[in-house]
Amino acid sequence: MRNLRMSIDSHSKSVNVCAMDSNSSNKNFLRNTIEPTQIAPKTYVVSVAGFHDDEEELITTIAFEHQCAGMSEDLPFIQESLEWEAKLQSNQPRKIQLFYEHEPSAELLNELRSRNHWCVEINEVVPKDWLSEWKKGYNSFELVGGIWIVPSWLTAPKEVQKVIKIDPGMAFGTGTHETTQIVASLIFDLLTKKLNPREIPSVSADIGSGTGVLAMLMKHLGVSKVLALDIDPECVRVCRENAEINNMQIDSQLGSIEQLNESLPLVVANIVDGILIKMAPEFNKKVLPGGFLILSGILCENREDVKRVFENSGFQLKNQLIKTEWVGMTFEKILA
Repeated sequence: MRNLRMSIDSHSKSVNVCAMDSNSSNKNFLRNTIEPTQIAPKTYVVSVAGFHDDEEELITTIAFEHQCAGMSEDLPFIQESLEWEAKLQSNQPRKIQLFYEHEPSAELLNELRSRNHWCVEINEVVPKDWLSEWKKGYNSFELVGGIWIVPSWLTAPKEVQKVIKIDPGMAFGTGTHETTQIVASLIFDLLTKKLNPREIPSVSADIGSGTGVLAMLMKHLGVSKVLALDIDPECVRVCRENAEINNMQIDSQLGSIEQLNESLPLVVANIVDGILIKMAPEFNKKVLPGGFLILSGILCENREDVKRVFENSGFQLKNQLIKTEWVGMTFEKILA
Protein backbone atom coordinates (compact mmCIF):
# COMPACT_ATOMS: atom_id res chain seq x y z
CA MET A 1 0.00 0.00 0.00
CA ARG A 2 1.41 3.37 -0.98
CA ASN A 3 0.47 6.69 0.63
CA LEU A 4 0.34 9.60 -1.75
CA ARG A 5 0.11 13.32 -1.34
CA MET A 6 -1.07 15.47 -4.21
CA SER A 7 -0.42 19.18 -4.34
CA ILE A 8 -2.80 21.20 -6.49
CA ASP A 9 -1.84 24.76 -7.36
CA SER A 10 -4.73 26.72 -8.83
CA HIS A 11 -2.50 29.65 -9.74
CA SER A 12 -0.05 27.73 -11.93
CA LYS A 13 -2.62 25.04 -12.76
CA SER A 14 -0.06 22.41 -11.77
CA VAL A 15 -0.56 19.07 -10.08
CA ASN A 16 2.36 17.44 -8.30
CA VAL A 17 2.28 13.94 -6.87
CA CYS A 18 4.75 12.22 -4.61
CA ALA A 19 4.66 8.89 -2.80
CA MET A 20 5.65 8.41 0.81
CA ASP A 21 6.79 5.30 2.62
CA SER A 22 5.98 4.44 6.19
CA ASN A 23 8.66 6.86 7.33
CA SER A 24 7.09 9.63 5.24
CA SER A 25 10.25 10.21 3.20
CA ASN A 26 9.29 11.67 -0.16
CA LYS A 27 9.74 9.69 -3.37
CA ASN A 28 9.08 12.02 -6.28
CA PHE A 29 7.30 10.34 -9.18
CA LEU A 30 6.11 13.26 -11.27
CA ARG A 31 8.16 16.29 -12.04
CA ASN A 32 7.31 19.65 -10.54
CA THR A 33 5.49 21.51 -13.28
CA ILE A 34 6.17 24.99 -11.94
CA GLU A 35 8.67 26.72 -14.17
CA PRO A 36 11.41 28.81 -12.55
CA THR A 37 10.67 32.47 -13.16
CA GLN A 38 12.44 35.76 -12.81
CA ILE A 39 12.24 37.76 -9.59
CA ALA A 40 8.65 37.50 -8.40
CA PRO A 41 6.77 40.32 -6.68
CA LYS A 42 6.34 40.14 -2.92
CA THR A 43 3.87 37.41 -2.00
CA TYR A 44 1.92 36.77 1.18
CA VAL A 45 0.93 33.21 2.08
CA VAL A 46 -1.98 32.54 4.42
CA SER A 47 -2.00 28.92 5.67
CA VAL A 48 -5.21 27.38 6.98
CA ALA A 49 -5.15 23.99 8.73
CA GLY A 50 -7.35 21.98 11.05
CA PHE A 51 -10.52 22.32 8.98
CA HIS A 52 -13.02 19.57 8.25
CA ASP A 53 -13.46 18.09 4.76
CA ASP A 54 -16.79 19.85 4.26
CA GLU A 55 -15.29 23.26 5.11
CA GLU A 56 -12.90 23.48 2.17
CA GLU A 57 -15.39 25.27 -0.07
CA LEU A 58 -16.06 27.85 2.65
CA ILE A 59 -12.34 28.63 2.92
CA THR A 60 -11.95 29.11 -0.83
CA THR A 61 -15.06 31.30 -0.95
CA ILE A 62 -13.73 33.55 1.79
CA ALA A 63 -10.29 33.64 0.16
CA PHE A 64 -11.44 34.71 -3.28
CA GLU A 65 -13.85 37.28 -1.86
CA HIS A 66 -10.69 38.95 -0.56
CA GLN A 67 -8.77 38.97 -3.88
CA CYS A 68 -6.86 35.72 -3.42
CA ALA A 69 -4.40 35.27 -6.33
CA GLY A 70 -4.24 31.49 -6.06
CA MET A 71 -4.29 28.56 -3.70
CA SER A 72 -2.44 25.32 -3.09
CA GLU A 73 -3.50 22.25 -1.11
CA ASP A 74 -1.82 19.02 -0.12
CA LEU A 75 -4.34 16.21 -0.56
CA PRO A 76 -3.74 12.88 1.22
CA PHE A 77 -4.30 9.96 -1.15
CA ILE A 78 -3.76 6.24 -0.72
CA GLN A 79 -2.79 3.75 -3.43
CA GLU A 80 -3.85 0.22 -2.55
CA SER A 81 -2.22 -1.49 -5.53
CA LEU A 82 0.16 -0.91 -8.41
CA GLU A 83 -2.73 0.01 -10.70
CA TRP A 84 -2.10 3.66 -9.87
CA GLU A 85 -5.71 4.47 -9.01
CA ALA A 86 -5.30 6.60 -5.92
CA LYS A 87 -8.18 7.42 -3.57
CA LEU A 88 -8.59 10.52 -1.44
CA GLN A 89 -8.31 9.73 2.26
CA SER A 90 -11.06 11.26 4.39
CA ASN A 91 -10.64 12.69 7.89
CA GLN A 92 -6.91 13.26 7.39
CA PRO A 93 -5.03 16.46 8.33
CA ARG A 94 -5.12 18.91 5.46
CA LYS A 95 -3.74 22.37 4.84
CA ILE A 96 -4.61 25.04 2.29
CA GLN A 97 -2.24 27.82 1.33
CA LEU A 98 -3.74 31.06 0.03
CA PHE A 99 -1.54 33.40 -2.02
CA TYR A 100 -1.93 37.19 -2.04
CA GLU A 101 -0.05 39.79 -4.02
CA HIS A 102 -0.79 42.41 -1.36
CA GLU A 103 -0.83 42.16 2.42
CA PRO A 104 -4.04 40.37 3.44
CA SER A 105 -6.58 42.56 5.17
CA ALA A 106 -7.38 42.35 8.86
CA GLU A 107 -10.95 41.60 7.83
CA LEU A 108 -9.85 38.42 6.00
CA LEU A 109 -7.68 37.21 8.89
CA ASN A 110 -10.38 37.92 11.46
CA GLU A 111 -12.96 36.03 9.41
CA LEU A 112 -10.69 32.99 9.07
CA ARG A 113 -9.70 33.06 12.74
CA SER A 114 -13.32 33.32 13.86
CA ARG A 115 -13.55 29.55 13.33
CA ASN A 116 -11.93 28.46 16.56
CA HIS A 117 -10.73 25.08 15.29
CA TRP A 118 -8.93 26.54 12.26
CA CYS A 119 -5.22 27.22 12.61
CA VAL A 120 -4.34 30.33 10.59
CA GLU A 121 -0.82 31.61 9.90
CA ILE A 122 0.52 34.33 7.61
CA ASN A 123 3.99 34.51 6.09
CA GLU A 124 5.68 36.94 3.76
CA VAL A 125 7.66 35.35 0.93
CA VAL A 126 10.89 37.20 0.18
CA PRO A 127 11.32 37.82 -3.57
CA LYS A 128 14.10 35.80 -5.21
CA ASP A 129 15.50 35.36 -8.67
CA TRP A 130 14.44 31.71 -8.88
CA LEU A 131 15.93 31.29 -12.35
CA SER A 132 19.36 31.95 -10.84
CA GLU A 133 18.69 30.23 -7.52
CA TRP A 134 17.90 26.77 -8.90
CA LYS A 135 20.93 26.85 -11.20
CA LYS A 136 23.32 27.23 -8.26
CA GLY A 137 23.01 23.60 -7.21
CA TYR A 138 23.15 22.08 -10.68
CA ASN A 139 26.68 21.28 -11.88
CA SER A 140 28.36 19.14 -14.52
CA PHE A 141 28.81 15.46 -13.66
CA GLU A 142 29.64 12.13 -15.28
CA LEU A 143 26.48 10.21 -16.14
CA VAL A 144 28.06 6.96 -17.30
CA GLY A 145 31.10 5.68 -19.19
CA GLY A 146 32.84 9.02 -19.62
CA ILE A 147 29.71 10.74 -20.92
CA TRP A 148 29.01 13.90 -18.97
CA ILE A 149 25.85 15.91 -18.31
CA VAL A 150 26.63 19.61 -18.61
CA PRO A 151 24.08 22.37 -17.95
CA SER A 152 23.60 24.48 -21.05
CA TRP A 153 24.86 27.59 -19.25
CA LEU A 154 28.18 25.96 -18.23
CA THR A 155 31.28 24.89 -20.13
CA ALA A 156 32.32 21.23 -20.11
CA PRO A 157 35.57 20.32 -18.35
CA LYS A 158 38.50 20.31 -20.82
CA GLU A 159 39.25 16.61 -20.41
CA VAL A 160 35.67 15.52 -21.19
CA GLN A 161 35.19 14.16 -24.71
CA LYS A 162 31.49 13.25 -24.74
CA VAL A 163 28.93 15.73 -23.47
CA ILE A 164 25.16 15.95 -23.21
CA LYS A 165 24.14 19.58 -22.79
CA ILE A 166 20.88 19.87 -20.85
CA ASP A 167 18.52 22.75 -20.22
CA PRO A 168 15.74 21.03 -18.28
CA GLY A 169 13.17 23.81 -18.37
CA MET A 170 9.95 22.25 -17.03
CA ALA A 171 10.75 18.69 -18.14
CA PHE A 172 11.89 15.76 -15.98
CA GLY A 173 15.35 14.34 -16.51
CA THR A 174 18.46 16.27 -15.52
CA GLY A 175 20.34 13.03 -14.99
CA THR A 176 20.61 13.47 -11.24
CA HIS A 177 17.73 11.22 -10.19
CA GLU A 178 18.57 7.63 -9.26
CA THR A 179 16.14 6.19 -11.82
CA THR A 180 17.75 8.14 -14.67
CA GLN A 181 21.20 6.99 -13.57
CA ILE A 182 20.00 3.40 -13.33
CA VAL A 183 18.61 3.42 -16.86
CA ALA A 184 21.74 5.14 -18.16
CA SER A 185 23.92 2.38 -16.66
CA LEU A 186 21.70 -0.37 -18.07
CA ILE A 187 21.75 1.25 -21.51
CA PHE A 188 25.54 1.55 -21.34
CA ASP A 189 25.95 -2.10 -20.32
CA LEU A 190 23.71 -3.20 -23.18
CA LEU A 191 25.11 -1.02 -25.95
CA THR A 192 28.78 -1.47 -25.02
CA LYS A 193 28.18 -5.22 -25.34
CA LYS A 194 28.82 -6.01 -21.70
CA LEU A 195 25.42 -7.69 -21.77
CA ASN A 196 24.60 -7.89 -25.47
CA PRO A 197 27.17 -9.54 -27.76
CA ARG A 198 25.23 -8.54 -30.86
CA GLU A 199 25.42 -5.39 -32.94
CA ILE A 200 24.13 -2.09 -31.60
CA PRO A 201 20.47 -1.70 -32.65
CA SER A 202 19.93 0.78 -35.47
CA VAL A 203 16.76 2.22 -33.91
CA SER A 204 15.40 2.66 -30.41
CA ALA A 205 12.65 4.49 -28.53
CA ASP A 206 12.57 6.34 -25.21
CA ILE A 207 9.04 6.31 -23.77
CA GLY A 208 8.40 9.21 -21.39
CA SER A 209 11.49 11.00 -22.65
CA GLY A 210 11.33 14.19 -20.58
CA THR A 211 14.38 16.32 -21.42
CA GLY A 212 15.66 13.66 -23.83
CA VAL A 213 18.77 12.85 -21.80
CA LEU A 214 18.39 9.08 -22.28
CA ALA A 215 17.59 9.46 -25.97
CA MET A 216 20.77 11.50 -26.45
CA LEU A 217 22.77 8.96 -24.45
CA MET A 218 21.67 6.27 -26.91
CA LYS A 219 22.78 8.46 -29.80
CA HIS A 220 26.19 8.89 -28.15
CA LEU A 221 26.45 5.11 -27.83
CA GLY A 222 25.87 4.48 -31.52
CA VAL A 223 22.12 4.07 -32.09
CA SER A 224 21.43 5.60 -35.51
CA LYS A 225 17.78 6.58 -35.04
CA VAL A 226 16.21 7.42 -31.69
CA LEU A 227 12.54 8.17 -31.18
CA ALA A 228 11.59 10.15 -28.05
CA LEU A 229 7.95 10.03 -27.00
CA ASP A 230 6.26 11.97 -24.21
CA ILE A 231 2.61 12.75 -23.44
CA ASP A 232 3.53 16.27 -22.27
CA PRO A 233 3.90 18.87 -25.06
CA GLU A 234 6.33 20.85 -22.89
CA CYS A 235 8.63 17.83 -22.64
CA VAL A 236 8.52 17.42 -26.40
CA ARG A 237 9.51 21.06 -26.83
CA VAL A 238 12.36 20.81 -24.29
CA CYS A 239 13.62 17.56 -25.80
CA ARG A 240 13.75 19.12 -29.27
CA GLU A 241 15.62 22.15 -27.95
CA ASN A 242 18.15 19.98 -26.11
CA ALA A 243 18.70 17.87 -29.23
CA GLU A 244 19.39 21.05 -31.18
CA ILE A 245 21.83 22.29 -28.49
CA ASN A 246 23.69 18.99 -28.81
CA ASN A 247 23.53 18.96 -32.62
CA MET A 248 21.75 15.61 -32.54
CA GLN A 249 18.87 14.28 -34.60
CA ILE A 250 16.25 13.02 -32.15
CA ASP A 251 12.73 12.32 -33.43
CA SER A 252 10.78 13.84 -30.53
CA GLN A 253 7.01 13.34 -30.76
CA LEU A 254 3.93 13.77 -28.63
CA GLY A 255 2.48 10.44 -27.53
CA SER A 256 3.28 7.13 -25.88
CA ILE A 257 4.21 3.63 -26.94
CA GLU A 258 0.93 3.23 -28.84
CA GLN A 259 2.26 5.75 -31.37
CA LEU A 260 5.06 3.40 -32.48
CA ASN A 261 4.27 2.17 -35.99
CA GLU A 262 6.63 -0.79 -35.79
CA SER A 263 8.32 -3.11 -33.33
CA LEU A 264 11.83 -2.09 -32.32
CA PRO A 265 14.98 -3.87 -31.13
CA LEU A 266 15.32 -1.56 -28.10
CA VAL A 267 12.73 0.31 -26.03
CA VAL A 268 13.49 2.29 -22.86
CA ALA A 269 10.98 3.60 -20.30
CA ASN A 270 11.65 5.38 -17.01
CA ILE A 271 8.10 5.68 -15.67
CA VAL A 272 6.21 4.85 -12.46
CA ASP A 273 6.03 1.09 -11.85
CA GLY A 274 2.22 0.97 -11.83
CA ILE A 275 2.11 2.59 -15.25
CA LEU A 276 4.75 0.18 -16.55
CA ILE A 277 2.63 -2.77 -15.46
CA LYS A 278 -0.40 -1.37 -17.28
CA MET A 279 1.72 -0.91 -20.41
CA ALA A 280 3.11 -4.46 -20.41
CA PRO A 281 0.84 -5.69 -23.25
CA GLU A 282 1.92 -2.76 -25.45
CA PHE A 283 5.58 -3.37 -24.69
CA ASN A 284 5.08 -6.96 -25.80
CA LYS A 285 3.77 -5.71 -29.15
CA LYS A 286 6.42 -3.03 -29.69
CA VAL A 287 9.63 -4.92 -28.83
CA LEU A 288 10.96 -7.27 -31.48
CA PRO A 289 11.57 -10.91 -30.55
CA GLY A 290 15.16 -11.02 -29.35
CA GLY A 291 15.00 -7.28 -28.67
CA PHE A 292 15.49 -5.53 -25.34
CA LEU A 293 13.30 -3.55 -22.96
CA ILE A 294 14.91 -1.40 -20.25
CA LEU A 295 12.66 -0.21 -17.42
CA SER A 296 13.04 1.91 -14.30
CA GLY A 297 10.92 4.01 -11.97
CA ILE A 298 10.38 0.79 -10.01
CA LEU A 299 10.46 0.77 -6.23
CA CYS A 300 12.48 -2.12 -4.81
CA GLU A 301 9.45 -3.27 -2.85
CA ASN A 302 7.58 -3.77 -6.14
CA ARG A 303 10.31 -5.37 -8.24
CA GLU A 304 9.01 -8.93 -7.91
CA ASP A 305 5.56 -7.82 -9.07
CA VAL A 306 7.03 -6.04 -12.08
CA LYS A 307 9.32 -8.98 -12.88
CA ARG A 308 6.41 -11.43 -12.73
CA VAL A 309 4.17 -9.30 -14.98
CA PHE A 310 6.81 -8.89 -17.68
CA GLU A 311 7.93 -12.50 -17.57
CA ASN A 312 4.27 -13.44 -18.09
CA SER A 313 4.22 -10.99 -21.02
CA GLY A 314 6.93 -12.73 -23.01
CA PHE A 315 10.11 -11.24 -21.54
CA GLN A 316 13.11 -12.72 -19.73
CA LEU A 317 15.03 -10.73 -17.11
CA LYS A 318 18.68 -10.32 -18.18
CA ASN A 319 20.03 -7.65 -15.87
CA GLN A 320 18.97 -5.44 -12.96
CA LEU A 321 20.51 -2.59 -11.01
CA ILE A 322 19.54 -1.14 -7.64
CA LYS A 323 20.23 2.37 -6.32
CA THR A 324 18.83 3.30 -2.90
CA GLU A 325 15.10 2.45 -3.08
CA TRP A 326 14.91 2.13 -6.87
CA VAL A 327 15.55 -0.72 -9.27
CA GLY A 328 15.96 -0.89 -13.04
CA MET A 329 15.57 -3.99 -15.19
CA THR A 330 16.72 -5.10 -18.63
CA PHE A 331 14.43 -7.66 -20.27
CA GLU A 332 14.92 -9.61 -23.48
CA LYS A 333 11.87 -10.42 -25.61
CA ILE A 334 11.65 -14.19 -25.88
CA LEU A 335 11.93 -15.54 -29.43
CA ALA A 336 8.64 -16.99 -30.65
